[in-house]
Amino acid sequence: MPPKKSTKKTKVEDTTPVIKTKRGLDEFYSEVYGERWPTLREALQRDTYKVAVYNRYCTLPKSEVLDGLVPFTGGGATSTSTAPQEVSYERQQTATGLEFYVPARGKILPKPPLDEFLIKGYYIMDYASAVVVQQLQLTPSDSVLDMCAAPGGKTVCIAQYLSNYNNMNLLTANEFARERFLRLKRTLREYIPTRNNYNNPHYLNTVHYDMSMRDGQTLFAPDKYNKILVDAPCSSERHLITQNDREGNSTEYKKFNEQTSLEIATTQKALLLRAFENVKEGGLVVYSTCSLSPYENDDLVKECQRVTRAEMKIVTDENHPCSLGEPTPVGGRLILPDVSDNWGPMYFCTFQKVGVKKSFSQTVEDSDDDLFKHYDDDSEEEEDTE
Repeated sequence: MPPKKSTKKTKVEDTTPVIKTKRGLDEFYSEVYGERWPTLREALQRDTYKVAVYNRYCTLPKSEVLDGLVPFTGGGATSTSTAPQEVSYERQQTATGLEFYVPARGKILPKPPLDEFLIKGYYIMDYASAVVVQQLQLTPSDSVLDMCAAPGGKTVCIAQYLSNYNNMNLLTANEFARERFLRLKRTLREYIPTRNNYNNPHYLNTVHYDMSMRDGQTLFAPDKYNKILVDAPCSSERHLITQNDREGNSTEYKKFNEQTSLEIATTQKALLLRAFENVKEGGLVVYSTCSLSPYENDDLVKECQRVTRAEMKIVTDENHPCSLGEPTPVGGRLILPDVSDNWGPMYFCTFQKVGVKKSFSQTVEDSDDDLFKHYDDDSEEEEDTE
């Protein structure tokens, strides 16, 4: 008798690339950054060297506001900083861009002084964050949306460029999370005069602004804004690392893995696609994160360009090119603290809307594909271990 045919199916080898989505922070970034990771991680543990961004809405004499500070012009980006000098308030109220200052001695900035209306003289921030705002290439009459605005530092920077143009509200600061919205509201009141001050002649040129508490993923205002900043919620690895160093055994640090970054990227995708719809043709969208993850940076940018219904071109500011950080393969820029005076991390990419491929509707249509095809390395969920 002939031998019986085997009923056992031959196993076909699966050649699908596998993304190990349960790798922890150090394991994941050791693979991403290779031999550089230990040095980069050490830089993330150090304090950020910050700058003071001069607030032109403060009525104090400029020399008083900047007493003990000197202009900062380093870092590879454009600043309009000049030595503190007396200027007329009318000139002080003219939108001229960002001015950066640092302590004449040491690295610790004192608390900013207050004018008689309780407006602060400068905002203290990571220089890399201010560089992101510069990529918007703002003009005084631009209509601007800061889509994820809290805690408000970048919004304050945006306001330095804008003027009271035909009594219009040129700046919209949006934040969905209630606690963060309240923090944003407090920040803007400390740096930008409110409507109650508009009758005061000192505030004739104050930019009018609106605040909203909308989910940016569903904020539908097609072709409304000249410039949009999407400073998206991200993994914030520097915060996770410093928090773990400070507290020891941080829960957030332990919970982070590669899958966390992939999930965050899904939200970022919806935000950026919505921004593409809401910006006017010819306008700019700047996408930024303080993440180290390629899933939230270049990979996210490539995916959004693939599925968007708008024609978006990646651009750079040719008149004021940024040399801070390093260029990325898709045309963005990544500022990392180990080589940038401890600024960052900060990723940004600038897009210009050059047309529309499909008409926009009020719902974001997800592509048939997942944002990133990935597979867990185990079939069952792993429990967190202490």
